[in-house]
Amino acid sequence: MNLFLAIAQDHYSVINIDVLLSTRYKARMFTYTTKIRLHHTDAVGRIFFNQIFTLAHECYEDFLSSIYPMAQFRQSGDFLLPIVHAEADFHVPLKVGQNITLNMSLEKLGNSSFHLIYKVETDEGVLAVTVKTSHVCVGRQTQKSIPVPEPLRTALTELS
Repeated sequence: MNLFLAIAQDHYSVINIDVLLSTRYKARMFTYTTKIRLHHTDAVGRIFFNQIFTLAHECYEDFLSSIYPMAQFRQSGDFLLPIVHAEADFHVPLKVGQNITLNMSLEKLGNSSFHLIYKVETDEGVLAVTVKTSHVCVGRQTQKSIPVPEPLRTALTELS
């Protein structure tokens, strides 16, 4: 924890810099709210590890739908956005029936790729899971990497 001693006139305060920065310079994000359903869980009612990627992808699809009509994009778009890497860190268990919020933000934007981070929180605001995905933009016909198209680049930039 980074602490800062602020002295002003006749009093002083100890300020947690991490909290100050997170509240004053909070990254913009795309938010998706859902519920852990029975089919997301294992035999004891906790989320099965692969299902967090399904939920993160639902969030991502909703984000893309805000830029491109998905049916049209899938059938006739000039480019594809395959996920080339995905990882998840589980901090606390998620259980069936629990409401969660996925806060998606941009971690890095390159010429032909981008990296997203999803902070999955419980209703109580507890960070339960962190998911990261890496995407590459490829031409539909060539299957070779191409620059991220401008409408998508603009939307992604707004998430940083």
